[in-house]
Amino acid sequence: MKTLIKENFLDHEEFVKLKRVTLLEPMFPVYLSIDNKNNVDDDTFCFQHTFYDGRPNSDWYSTHIQSIVDKLEVKTLLRVRAVYYTINQQIQKGSFHTDFNVPHKTAILFLNTNNGYTEFEDNTKVESISNRCITFDGLKKHRGVTQTDTKLRVLLNINWL
Repeated sequence: MKTLIKENFLDHEEFVKLKRVTLLEPMFPVYLSIDNKNNVDDDTFCFQHTFYDGRPNSDWYSTHIQSIVDKLEVKTLLRVRAVYYTINQQIQKGSFHTDFNVPHKTAILFLNTNNGYTEFEDNTKVESISNRCITFDGLKKHRGVTQTDTKLRVLLNINWL
């Protein structure tokens, strides 16, 4: 599978609706994740909301995520989660990893623009631009890189067979 970058992945209305829930909804639950593959040391962390993990895991899955899964033409969904990185005074690079150790596909949909990015082992960097989606072979090692210019870096991570 070739790595693809799609700008304006979701139509404007759908994207605004997704951002409204994941970034502005005061009752949207996020959970601290200290044991995250992207952590580079004990001082880094992120927050997550898991929409799907083998089965729907969130009340927001059917109303906000199912249409994205359909647009990606997913056959067998593995996991969908929102990841929230908090601001750092300096850029923090995670470890290169794969989300699963079996053949799969991965999509990352950036929900806000910031100076963080996703980097691949071949030094390719994909900047976090609002409503940009990258899809790639899930066995291609990648890492998250934190931001220093916004309070949050928010993305959806989607894995499927």
